Amino acid sequence: MRQKLVTISELKRKPQDEFLICDLFFNTNRFGVNRYKEPPPKNFFRLLWEALTELVLLILLGAAIISIVLGVLPFNTQDSSAPPWLEGVAILVVIIVQIFVSVSPFLLHQRANSNFSNFAVGYK
Repeated sequence: MRQKLVTISELKRKPQDEFLICDLFFNTNRFGVNRYKEPPPKNFFRLLWEALTELVLLILLGAAIISIVLGVLPFNTQDSSAPPWLEGVAILVVIIVQIFVSVSPFLLHQRANSNFSNFAVGYK
């Protein structure tokens, strides 16, 4: 609910008048408490999506898919003991690890801030 802006004339006060406690209670009842509403914390999946949309990770994801497709196709003539699609899977594992490493500090930060704000509410 959006509140209407109020001028000093609507409050029936002059700017130089002192602000009385009864005015404070009246204005609190009329306009509500003057507190900043914190935005809701981002959930885990939103943070994962933001980490996945980084340009470097998208390039690595494309390289992993191309490597897996080229490794699976039958015209691959590599003479090595490792399967040819293993490089693509290794790149995918690196992408997954990178995403979780980049998301975990944000989750820890949000958890610490939520605990702090819950602690600080009693002292306002």
